[in-house]
Amino acid sequence: MVDLINHYNKYGYCVLNAFAENEFTELKKFTEKWVKNVISDHTGINVDSYNLGQYHKWGMDCGIKHNGLFAAKNRYIDPPKNIEKILHNEKIFSLLSEIHGGGYKQWADPGLGWFGYRLIRPGMGDGYPTSCKNWGAAAGVISLWLPIIGFGINETLCFVPGSHKRTYKNFLPDNQKFTKGELRLGEHIDQNEYKRIELHKGEVIVYHPALLHTENVEKGDTTRINLEYRFMPL
Repeated sequence: MVDLINHYNKYGYCVLNAFAENEFTELKKFTEKWVKNVISDHTGINVDSYNLGQYHKWGMDCGIKHNGLFAAKNRYIDPPKNIEKILHNEKIFSLLSEIHGGGYKQWADPGLGWFGYRLIRPGMGDGYPTSCKNWGAAAGVISLWLPIIGFGINETLCFVPGSHKRTYKNFLPDNQKFTKGELRLGEHIDQNEYKRIELHKGEVIVYHPALLHTENVEKGDTTRINLEYRFMPL
């Protein structure tokens, strides 16, 4: 645990092996059913047999209007108790307590549930550009990021290690398709400063509210699906 805390303090993130194989399997089954139900319920298309990792191919063929379908209101819920029990395990609570040395509470965007997923197609601009949680409604939160599909270095969360210790220029975009009122990075950062890491099933990235990151995926041939939830230190 000490190594994780030291890494979090130095780089703004750490990787916790949070979930056992059977727990990850249950989370994956739940998530895939959830995503497919969203598609079917809003389009009338039965996608039970479809591979979600290839959604960037068949979704367009099916005429799915991605941006409207996967708005935040369709991607966030308060999960059922069996899923909540997995997400709220002792490893996570212990790490959160060590990071801030105090209590914390579950955080949710106003009007949304506290547990959500993102579905990001490669090269489609689905993920928001470089920002940090402190520049929006989620200021101050500790975020947990868990891939369900897409674990490779072309697919996972992209961030700038150590950026939580620095100050950057930001700006408010006009008419952006992502969260309204959320600031974005307003200066150039060399691509060499960005990092993606390969993860394994059950591993979760825990990251600081000031860590610069982007959800976008530029390369690869996999539609990434990840889960996310957040806590606010007390």
